[in-house]
Amino acid sequence: MNKKIMFVCSGIIIGAVVTGLMALTVNNINFNLKILKEYQTLIAGLLALAGALITVWKINHQISEQRRQYNETQQRRLRASRALLIHALEVISDYAENCLTYTLKEYNFRHNPRRSMFTPPTDKNTPILGNQVYSILKDSIECVNSKNAEKLINLLVDIQILNSRINDKELIKSKKMSIEFIIDAMKLNVQTSNCFDFARGYNEMIGEYRITYLDLERQLRDKKLYLSEVIETISKRYPRH
Repeated sequence: MNKKIMFVCSGIIIGAVVTGLMALTVNNINFNLKILKEYQTLIAGLLALAGALITVWKINHQISEQRRQYNETQQRRLRASRALLIHALEVISDYAENCLTYTLKEYNFRHNPRRSMFTPPTDKNTPILGNQVYSILKDSIECVNSKNAEKLINLLVDIQILNSRINDKELIKSKKMSIEFIIDAMKLNVQTSNCFDFARGYNEMIGEYRITYLDLERQLRDKKLYLSEVIETISKRYPRH
């Protein structure tokens, strides 16, 4: 609206100046230089004002065009980051599953009352998460709004914590820490699943991250395991629903 007003005003000013000059010319063929000289400052000011208004209009038009192009670029980046985020979440989900399998093997071998039935995991079984996932998450965090970015940052932090712990061979020997590792892996699985609808474009916001007892217990049940101490820990720590 402001652009239209400036454009109209500049047109009126220029029209007034031109009309005045034409009137002077028509009324006096010899062109009264005295009158022109008397009003030349006013005429020059009006022309300068009209030029300034046109310049401002052009600048605003350029700014609007640049903003439009920037918004289009950001939308393309967001769509691309979402497409890559789906792949990253699938990789993270597999990583969380592998971490759970690995920590369960460690727990069963070291702390299960029937541990003689189990074989220890080897270094070849240690889950590895590629650097590409971190790069995709970083790009996604830069593209999304602040609330979604905060949730992705929390996901990234939890991945780094689990990755650091899972590679500590001494720490995992502790029964208490083994239980914590199992819970961390199951939590990462739930947290990752929570982001898929956003990545696929079904929702504009990542859902609230909330862990329940049933979320974690179901994962153990899928493994056909009932580890009483793990079940007891999560039942005390998390709400049932």
